[in-house]
Amino acid sequence: MSATSRSGSKDLLDPAVLELAYRNGFFPMADADTGTILWHRPDPRAIIPIDQIRISHSLRKTLRKKRFVVTTNTCFEMVMTQCAARPDVWISPAMIDAYTTLYEMGMAHSVETWLDGVLVGGLYG
Repeated sequence: MSATSRSGSKDLLDPAVLELAYRNGFFPMADADTGTILWHRPDPRAIIPIDQIRISHSLRKTLRKKRFVVTTNTCFEMVMTQCAARPDVWISPAMIDAYTTLYEMGMAHSVETWLDGVLVGGLYG
């Protein structure tokens, strides 16, 4: 299910609106061409059962080398900005601003992966 913004994205991305949307299974994505905020509510939602994750032999070998450092909540806005740095982007500057506000309120978080002091991966939500 998708719904297109009829008002400004600023109103749709207000922290209270975002929180209510997430509580009801909706999340925003910006149209890559227009920047219009579209609301999505996938059914079924993707859920990653952490207790059932299987780590491959090759990944275990890589992890044992301890080349990567994983941190949380150290550079939220940078994670979002780098996630948005791709040709077909659905993360708009307005979304980065809105989620950074949520982060500053303690309502959003990030996980960062570093290699030799350089951010090489991350998640936010």
